Amino acid sequence: MNDAEYALTPVDARAAPSAQSVTIFEAPLGEEGWHLAIQVPSRYLNEKPLRLLLLPGLTTLLLAILGTVVFSRAIHPLLKRVGRQAEQLEVSRQELRQAAGVFQHAREAIVITSPAYEILDANPAFSDLLGYPPEQIIGSQLLDLVVHSGTQNTLAQGEALLDDHDSWQGDVHYRCDNGQMLAALQTISAVRSSGGQLKRYIHIFNDISERKAAEEEIHHQALHDGLTGLPNRLRLEQYLAKVLERNRASDALLAVLFLDLDRFKRVNDTLGHQAGDILLQQVSQCLQQSLRAGDMLARLGGDEFIIVLNAVQTPENAGKVAESLVKLLSTPFQIDHNEVTIGVSIGIALYPEDGQSAGSLIHAADIAMYSAKNGGRNTWRFYRQVYVART
Repeated sequence: MNDAEYALTPVDARAAPSAQSVTIFEAPLGEEGWHLAIQVPSRYLNEKPLRLLLLPGLTTLLLAILGTVVFSRAIHPLLKRVGRQAEQLEVSRQELRQAAGVFQHAREAIVITSPAYEILDANPAFSDLLGYPPEQIIGSQLLDLVVHSGTQNTLAQGEALLDDHDSWQGDVHYRCDNGQMLAALQTISAVRSSGGQLKRYIHIFNDISERKAAEEEIHHQALHDGLTGLPNRLRLEQYLAKVLERNRASDALLAVLFLDLDRFKRVNDTLGHQAGDILLQQVSQCLQQSLRAGDMLARLGGDEFIIVLNAVQTPENAGKVAESLVKLLSTPFQIDHNEVTIGVSIGIALYPEDGQSAGSLIHAADIAMYSAKNGGRNTWRFYRQVYVART
């Protein structure tokens, strides 16, 4: 080889390449159509050393290309699976963020507890509803906030349903931080692992205090007199049925007093029905104040009242009570600057000798009352006296 063979020589790109040389590299040099071309004599490619170098190089290059293709085809399913898992992970993260947003901003109070009812987390609505700050209740027992043993019994019954159905709903009463009681409709849902192991309970509370208050008011109105607030006949019969059931086991003496006001119609006729209503309210207050805490006063309607005297030691004691009531209601009442004087006729029936049921005792006391009224009014009679007189 000589230096002339390696000289840089301008080449006309439009000219056909020489048969004695081979272009192994060519690149444009920018403007005016100049190119860089590297040509080697063709005879060098026929030489053995070059063949020995070129053949392994080409083989290596082909193997590399083939390996790349094989590797790409082999790793493609793995990359696809990783991509799907990444998408699923992102979806799970979004769902968790959504659940956290619902938990924090829900209007319903939500508490998460362990299976042993230890409070693990509570949302702001729970703190607003019961008044407890989160740091005060986290780690405490949810059941410690429950009031009334009946509620705890209800929760205990709900645990059996949770085991079978993983959900339960019922009315529960809770103690608020200010000491007041909250009635809540509580829904409990169980959270289990993929293997079925119980992990958490989610409790959702809805305040139903107003609904409960309305229900209690309706119940109260159904069992009480609207004018005086005293128990009505239905409540009286329910009460008597319970008391008589208890007394049957102990043979305790009980007295039922039937009261009918004397000259009440005259008050209505002379002063009007509004004055009569005021008089009934005043009479109710007087009677209520004169009775023991364990006794019961009820209004049957009109000017008729019933008193149940529990644990009367002797019939004479019931007579003494009736005598004191006759004197009490003989005292004049003041109604709109008017002095009103009335009286009362009272009939007394004793359990068990005069009746075994609420109805029979009230009926016997009613008969005795009419006997007292027919006997001159403003007095009292035992049913036994009337029965003996009749026979």
